[in-house]
Order: sequence, then structure tokens, then C-alpha cells
Amino acid sequence: MAGFVIIPWSYYQSPLYHNLNSTQRDIVTQLYKYISHNPREEMFGLEIITLQPGQLITGLTDIKKHCHKDVGIQRIRTLLRNLEKLRFLTCKTTNHGRLITILPEYLPALQCDTTNRQTNKQLTGNQQATNKQLTSIQSNKSTKSTKSREELDKSARAHAREHSLPGSMYEQEQYELYRQTFAELCPSLPSPHPNLTNYEDRDTRELIRLTVQDYSLDKWERVCRLTEQSPWHSGKEGTWRATFDWLCYPKNRTKILSGAFDGAGVETPEQQCARCEREIEMEKRL
Repeated sequence: MAGFVIIPWSYYQSPLYHNLNSTQRDIVTQLYKYISHNPREEMFGLEIITLQPGQLITGLTDIKKHCHKDVGIQRIRTLLRNLEKLRFLTCKTTNHGRLITILPEYLPALQCDTTNRQTNKQLTGNQQATNKQLTSIQSNKSTKSTKSREELDKSARAHAREHSLPGSMYEQEQYELYRQTFAELCPSLPSPHPNLTNYEDRDTRELIRLTVQDYSLDKWERVCRLTEQSPWHSGKEGTWRATFDWLCYPKNRTKILSGAFDGAGVETPEQQCARCEREIEMEKRL
């Protein structure tokens, strides 16, 4: 099938894009490939609906068919759920498929194209216009096009500034996604604060902020699962338990992923303190 895929620059500039791995970006590209660019009627279940720009009707199997062979149904389902939490899209699920709507801030400037096509039709139908009128219309088109580009650039810069500000709404949404993942996969561990601003220590807030911005969600889920399975970190052996901010330290995540805490002989901080006290008592007796 000939043609090209329109993906807006605002998507590539967003923190969302940088937090996705290559597999997740592949899935998002397939969504952009089949979204509607103009209103059109489609069958959705037993009714006919009008798809607006940015909408598509699909299913998990259809998305998987166009992705790399290693992409599984569960990974697609999880990504769609996470993208909905991050306000990238909305998803209405029925027995007949999914109605996916990509939100306007992540859509191409399709309205500008529609306006240009309508203007061209008017020029074609008015062939008897004078040269002065044609020149005036073309000048207006150029002015509108220039203003549209300036508005889009201004919007993109404002979007980037908003997403880069500490404590911004997008940052809180990112934190909420990682917090919910931790709470779901680590039920044995203490629940993190509902808001990033609840952490009084500034260094801790900065550490968490960098984690939710730069650490991929796939790795975070794996770290949470391994932490919950560990008897030393989940409190099954001893009273100490790992916390959300403890997992935000890169060295702790690296040790968990590398298996440094696996197996017998690994001591929790409380076990280390108890061993040191016993050694001190033995030295006093000697």
C-alpha cells in the first residue's frame, strides 16, 4: 500500500516518547498508521459511527499483525492501558473491537491541511476572478499558513517547557503510573505517598523525579516483581522491607536485576546490625 505515515513532532519531543522502548514505539507507530485523518463513517459493532481525526477502530490481534513478530498481545494490552493513564489516548472496548482516540496534543496539524484543500476548491470554482483577487487570496493563504506554523511552534515550545518543569502535571502523572505499578506488584511493601510533593526531602524528590522520567516502565515492572519475590526485601525474613524511594536508587535496582541479593547468605540491614552486635560481644568476652 503506497503512502506515508504522519507522526507529529510534538510526539517525538515529549517525555513519553523517550520513556518508551523500541517495541512500544513500534506499537504506537501502528496506531498512527491507521488513524483517521478526515471524518468518515465506519461500522462499530451493530451501529455506524463517524470517526473523527485521530480515531481508529481496531483490535489487539490486528495491532499485533502489523507489529514485529516478538510483540505479544499482553504487551499491547498493557501499553494501551498505560498510554490511557498518561493521557496519550482514550480506549473504548466492546465485544466488537476497540475505539481508540489519540488526544489532540499528539495529533498532526490535520485541520491546516483541510483548510488549504477547501481554499483550493474555492479558487478552482472561481476561475473568472481577477489577477488582483487571486493575488490577494494567495497572500491571505500565505499569511494564514505562516501564522499556523508560528502557532504550532509556539505550542510545541510551551508543551516542552511544561513537561520539563519539576512538579508539573505531567510529572505527577508519570509518578502516579510508577506508584500504581509498585503498589500492584509489591503488595507486601509499604505504599508510597500519593503525591510526589509529599516527600519532604528535596534529594529524595529529585531522585524519584529522575527515575520516573528516565527509567523505562518495563524495567521498573521487572524490578518490582523481583523485589516482591525476594524474602529479604518483602519482609518475609526479618522486619525490614524495601520502599518505593529505596528502589529509586540506581545501585539498588542494579543489584536486584543482577541477582546480587539472590540466594542464601544475603543479609538485610537488620541482620547485618545483629551480626555486628554479636561480633562486638564476642570481642568483649575475649
